[in-house]
Amino acid sequence: IDCPCGLVRCYRHVPGKRGNDETEPKRQLLDAYNYIPRDETSIRYDGWRIVAVCFLLATFGWAFGFYGQSVYVAELQRSRGWPASLISSGTTFFYLSGAALVAFVSEAIKGFGPRTCMIAGICTMAVATISIGQVREPWQLYLANAVLAFGWAGTSLGMITNTLSLWFAKKRGMAIS
Repeated sequence: IDCPCGLVRCYRHVPGKRGNDETEPKRQLLDAYNYIPRDETSIRYDGWRIVAVCFLLATFGWAFGFYGQSVYVAELQRSRGWPASLISSGTTFFYLSGAALVAFVSEAIKGFGPRTCMIAGICTMAVATISIGQVREPWQLYLANAVLAFGWAGTSLGMITNTLSLWFAKKRGMAIS
């Protein structure tokens, strides 16, 4: 137990803080000013949980975005009878637009935060993956691939490395690998 009041982590008795008089001890929420972080080398460091989240993000992001394209091409060709060149041009559009969008991941993280960007990437990828299965016209395939490119930008290596760099300084290479 860290605090005399019996709470485990978040509170400490601090007399005289934030307008309190010196005689009466008060509980104060531990904030960034008086927070003492754990060392990155510790297994209990909170950043290692973020590594696990990024691992899951990469697993599903690459499955539905990067490697899923071969499944989409084969299934759309079989079910719709479209030529492979038409479907593959949609895949090329996805890769090119995704590469352009990844360049803006860092600015998005600065503006909205890593959690919001990851959640947006996951949701966008889910909507696009479902949409690819529902396309009836070729233009819908291009639209679904454009949405998938936004999801890919939010779940790709650019998102992962930018997020992990916020948590790690000394063990960054180990966390990213």
